Amino acid sequence: MRLARFWWTLIAIDVATGVVINFILAIVEPSPAGQIGTSLLRYFSYFTEESNIFVLAATIPLAMDPQHDGRAWRVLRVMSLLGITITGLVFAIVLAPTSHPHGAGVASNLMLHYISPVGSIAGWLLFGPRPRIALRTLAQAIIWPLLWVGYILAQGPATGWYPYDFLNVTVHGYGRVGINLAFILILSVVILALLRLGDRLPASRAAA
Repeated sequence: MRLARFWWTLIAIDVATGVVINFILAIVEPSPAGQIGTSLLRYFSYFTEESNIFVLAATIPLAMDPQHDGRAWRVLRVMSLLGITITGLVFAIVLAPTSHPHGAGVASNLMLHYISPVGSIAGWLLFGPRPRIALRTLAQAIIWPLLWVGYILAQGPATGWYPYDFLNVTVHGYGRVGINLAFILILSVVILALLRLGDRLPASRAAA
């Protein structure tokens, strides 16, 4: 129990610190220059930020009670695990080669793209709590990524801005972007299936 609490406390601190750093950077270094409101809207539009915020919201209760449960929390937990896994994989495979953070961004990049994904999944495998994932929970959890994709594609043509290049319809066209989204959708289904399968595994006694 103590080890599980310690683990989730560290993850919560890591994520909270990374999210706050990026929030401050969005204010201090607004993009476009001088437009803080637009910069903050874009900040909350990044899948990385949203998935890590969900991780933080799902992890804080675990830091207090590693056996925490609740219907809404179960959906939130699956959303966080799905989102943070996609974040880690897509960043490592697609975005990392072209990402060049500087200053405090180096620290937040490490916290949100590496420590958070690895720590969240490892913690779930080690400590659970399990079982918590029903088919209905999976169906509810995938609604958020679908809404996010819809929002990004809707606002993109109007604002000319996309959070990630592989979603930029103006540059790549709907065909290529559609293929990219299909890949992510397949990846999401695979991740959800693995979460459902892993939910049947016994958790470490350290969480009991």
